[in-house]
Amino acid sequence: MATVLIIGSILLVLIFTLLYKYLTRNFNYWKSKNVFYVKPIPVFGNMLPALTMKTTLGEWLGDLSHKIKKDYFGIFVFDRPVLVVQSPKLIKLVLQKDFEYFQNRSVAHYEHDPIMSNFMFLAKNPRWKAVRSKLTPVFSTGKLKQMFPHILREGNLMVDYISNFDNMPSIESKEICAKFSTNVIARCAFAIDAGCFNTENAEFRSVIKF
Repeated sequence: MATVLIIGSILLVLIFTLLYKYLTRNFNYWKSKNVFYVKPIPVFGNMLPALTMKTTLGEWLGDLSHKIKKDYFGIFVFDRPVLVVQSPKLIKLVLQKDFEYFQNRSVAHYEHDPIMSNFMFLAKNPRWKAVRSKLTPVFSTGKLKQMFPHILREGNLMVDYISNFDNMPSIESKEICAKFSTNVIARCAFAIDAGCFNTENAEFRSVIKF
């Protein structure tokens, strides 16, 4: 009986050791690259505050950015090493000059969804390149200059709309921003006055919302 317990204990320790080694197999990645990194914990990496809903993903990254005054640093999303770039010069290199090495985003790509699969911020190559070639002419310098008066007009309408809530204790900022975005997109992309600030249940907004 004692022998069985000893063997069982050894196997249990061996299993936990192998599991720990597997879960932390990448935790020396940034150290081997001589990159400053936030010390991770097994299973969660550095994601525990966000996973436990103590903070949002954006706030969590913002806190790290304020605490770590470096051009870049490493974190771990579970066991996956991720580089956080803070230097504007390095960001410019990643997004422009060296973009060919940083094309695909790490977020999920919804290939089965006919709409989300064409969303440029989620698409991966080669689909990303095809989508970008269609969108680039729309956002040329000349087109953006033409859009600006329309965006400014919708901004003024939003200010007038908000001014009607002076005596209210609170307002729904998310809905107001959604109305503004809907108005701008409708006017700039479709040359349509969505009228979201003039009518509470504007048809264009209702279709998008539901």
